[in-house]
Amino acid sequence: MVGLVGGMDELNSLQLSQCPEIECIFHITSNAKIDDLIPKFVELHLRDMNNLTGLYQGPPLQVLRFFEKLEKLVIKWCINMHITFPWECNLQNLKMLVLYLCKSGEVLFPTSVAQSLQKLEELVICECLELKLIIAACGRE
Repeated sequence: MVGLVGGMDELNSLQLSQCPEIECIFHITSNAKIDDLIPKFVELHLRDMNNLTGLYQGPPLQVLRFFEKLEKLVIKWCINMHITFPWECNLQNLKMLVLYLCKSGEVLFPTSVAQSLQKLEELVICECLELKLIIAACGRE
């Protein structure tokens, strides 16, 4: 959407609900720059997105700037979404993470990502049945 419309310089929050055609939030090609697309993006709320499978598709290094800026991430009733944070990602500004009825995989955060969660104030996880560990033990990364 943003790639077609052009930069949305003042967009800082995105809320999507019941959008059945959306499969990922960012589809990044190798030459795309996330900073050019959404430079002030700090909040993402997703709800009832049944076909959503992930936050991004493409090289994880291209979306690292998005994760650095993110302050609030709320994902509810996205039953096919796999929550994955790239090992290199820095969640230094994340204050709130809410996951409700999502496919998170066995581990939510690799140790390297968990170390960047210095501002995290609220973590809510409900009915993520595949989740076994919130933070991976050093040997399990």
